Amino acid sequence: MNNLWVFGCSQVNGKFNIQEISERWPEILANKLNLKIKNMGEIGASNDMIFKTVLSNYNKIKEEDIVIVLMTFKDRFLYGDKNMSPVNPENEDVYLELSDTDFFELNLMRNLLSLYFLSTKHNNFFLSFVDGNWFKLLKKFNITLPMDKIIVLPKISIFDSFSIDANNKHLTVKGNSEMAEYFFKKLHFSN
Repeated sequence: MNNLWVFGCSQVNGKFNIQEISERWPEILANKLNLKIKNMGEIGASNDMIFKTVLSNYNKIKEEDIVIVLMTFKDRFLYGDKNMSPVNPENEDVYLELSDTDFFELNLMRNLLSLYFLSTKHNNFFLSFVDGNWFKLLKKFNITLPMDKIIVLPKISIFDSFSIDANNKHLTVKGNSEMAEYFFKKLHFSN
């Protein structure tokens, strides 16, 4: 059986949800596609960590597998082996010292372009994003990418596109079903 590989943060991992959720969107999507799930989401993952996880698994991905990388917010980054973010920095002083808009933007673009390059080497490798910052940055840096490898959410962010728990900003049971259905339609259309 072929695999559905999904990489990302807690929006992929789903274990941060307050609601009891038996199936997260990657598992629902894998079932719809009749694939085995390889959910590589990590709570609090930065785009650096997501890219690192893709790289460490890249040679295990078979040509028939489907890969979805859900990039996360631009203000998260990897410092040594620690994911740093404004919500839960393990070392707030380091986070504040290293974080600025230019750093965040260049880091997001570096990860986006690196992942996009990997996607061109595999027929079923797609990128998506929790928010619209990537699109603004492509315009800012005057970079054009073919959209055949990018799955754009229906609205500007995951929070506007699907049902979200207002308390913890993660997908509800309904939101997981909505997101799985949305990706299913996009993948079905692209194949």
